Amino acid sequence: HAIVATWYEEATADRRAEYLGRIAHHWLEAERPEKAYPFLVQAADRAKDLYLTEQALTLLDRAVGIAESGRANATPSERRTLIAKRAILFHIRFRFWIPCFVVNDFEASVCELVDAIDTPLNRYIPDL
Repeated sequence: HAIVATWYEEATADRRAEYLGRIAHHWLEAERPEKAYPFLVQAADRAKDLYLTEQALTLLDRAVGIAESGRANATPSERRTLIAKRAILFHIRFRFWIPCFVVNDFEASVCELVDAIDTPLNRYIPDL
């Protein structure tokens, strides 16, 4: 699987977005979650942009699991951002449909808010 993932990375550079999920899958099957992690995050963002909410949630769930396990070298801020993205997708899934550009603006605002309150939160919850 590692060989296939490497091949996809090299052979699809000009159309990488189309193969993000496949690359992540092969890195996961090769038991290299740290290599799969960035592809999972990118694939989730792409799925969200294509209104594939269920797929985006599945990909983000995997990315969050890897980040929380410490195997992705994700910072606490990156982990909180993933969790915020997942929360936004849950809201979209269960509440209402809104245009993607609104989601992107809202997501950016949530991520900025998370970063802005990073220090105070860490004071009370060291590793959120």
